[in-house]
Amino acid sequence: RFEITSLNQDTIASICSAVDGIPLAIEVAAARARALTPDQILALLEHPLSALAERSSSSSRHPTVKAALDWSYDLLERDLQIVLDRLSVFPAEFDVDGMEAVACRPPVEASPIDAITELVDASVVFVMGKESGVARYRLPVIIRDYGSLHLKDSSNEVDVGNAHARYVFDVILRAGDTISSPGFADWIPILVALTPDIRTALDWSLSRWTRAESLVVARTLMHFWYRTGNPVDAIKWGRRMLDDISGVPNHLVAAARNCVGFGANVLGDADEALFQMDGAVALLRDGDHPRLLINALWGRGHVALQVGDVSTAHRCATEALALGDEIGDPWLRADPLSLLGFALFFSGQSLHDARRYSEEAQALYRELGDTASQSVMNPLSAIAVRQGDFASAERYALDVAALAVGTGWEGAALVNLADVFYEQGRIDEATTTLERGVLRSLDAGLENWFRIALRDLARIAVRRRDGRRAALLIGASRRNMPVYGLDPTIHEPIDAFCRSVLGDGEFTLATAEGRDMGYERLMELAIAGSHARVDAT
Repeated sequence: RFEITSLNQDTIASICSAVDGIPLAIEVAAARARALTPDQILALLEHPLSALAERSSSSSRHPTVKAALDWSYDLLERDLQIVLDRLSVFPAEFDVDGMEAVACRPPVEASPIDAITELVDASVVFVMGKESGVARYRLPVIIRDYGSLHLKDSSNEVDVGNAHARYVFDVILRAGDTISSPGFADWIPILVALTPDIRTALDWSLSRWTRAESLVVARTLMHFWYRTGNPVDAIKWGRRMLDDISGVPNHLVAAARNCVGFGANVLGDADEALFQMDGAVALLRDGDHPRLLINALWGRGHVALQVGDVSTAHRCATEALALGDEIGDPWLRADPLSLLGFALFFSGQSLHDARRYSEEAQALYRELGDTASQSVMNPLSAIAVRQGDFASAERYALDVAALAVGTGWEGAALVNLADVFYEQGRIDEATTTLERGVLRSLDAGLENWFRIALRDLARIAVRRRDGRRAALLIGASRRNMPVYGLDPTIHEPIDAFCRSVLGDGEFTLATAEGRDMGYERLMELAIAGSHARVDAT
């Protein structure tokens, strides 16, 4: 009596994917549909082996999933059985280097190449990514679960977990040796591919190692999370790093606080960001880690911009620039110069100097391969718009939007590009770009840019003579809006139009309703009705 419908078909597809399309596993999962919904079955498959343990009459007709796995496992030589069990510690894909460091250690005598070849031939390991030129591998989910149970039963779980975490930390630390140099850009795709392992290794180390041992990767990870636009991981793991810091060196604590501060700032929690960044700067002033201090001052300056404290942003930028020049590393000039450009822009001072600093920073970012900083930490397109140089503004904005594709910062870059289109009167292009920007910002947790996108959609609603929609959007935008987004030259005309159409009372109610909307309703509001005709006036 079970029916596949438009409502459950995606979940059913996810169930099939969750068991890697293995026919026996699909059949056993399907048998659960007698008593459970597809959503419930999918939730159980987090631990597929126990979820697919058969207790029905189907067991008499087919081998159980575990029996089938036992049969395949018993065909392997003992060396390969050990390797397979150890590979279960990898949460996703792995390569030969990871396999050698984690799985092909004594007492295993087989080489990584021989072992992976035999495991692939035995159909217990999948080959992935050969088209990229470097093969990667993964265990089917059920086999990974099976191997994990073997590890626990053999009392080797701690040894293998430590080996995996040490391997991951070694990769992170090698990447960290290239921070503030063009070489770090080459590590970004490697760390992106390693992201599931980074989370697993952090969880392992923070649960079992000393805090100082775990925090050695904090600085590198902060730069990685920043560059890929991942404030969610930054704040989540940064907070766990700070759970118990007694006896941990100040510079490691400061690095963890930078992680939390960055995440909080982007996610719209200015109080938390200020607390963490102030703490990081204070810890580093008494030490001998000027590069870390430069980074902390840059972060503190950007939090200052969010709360409208332009003078502090300028002071942080100036101090950071002086420190970098004292060290003599030209790459260290990029962040302070960009922050100076922002400070001058938001203070209403010389646009010429703001653009000059920003262009110098942009050139350095380009050589560094720092996509994130080119995308959102440089106000060049906004400065050019303010100067009336729309051709340059569009060029800057299009360049960074292309660079940001596939990163968490894509939403911010799209919002900036939409602003350029709007100022040129290209409302349809601005609307389409904003719709993509608001979605990508929400996906990545870029709360600041999500709210700015809502504000700019309110401007477009005014152009479309839709007073109620504009009031809802502008009310929603003011919740968690950074101070630099509360530009009176933008907000006041929106408010005035909405009041003229709705009246003061209805305007107040509509803005309050917008402010209290959850994300799902906000996304419906942001997209619905945004392509109505633009009034010529």
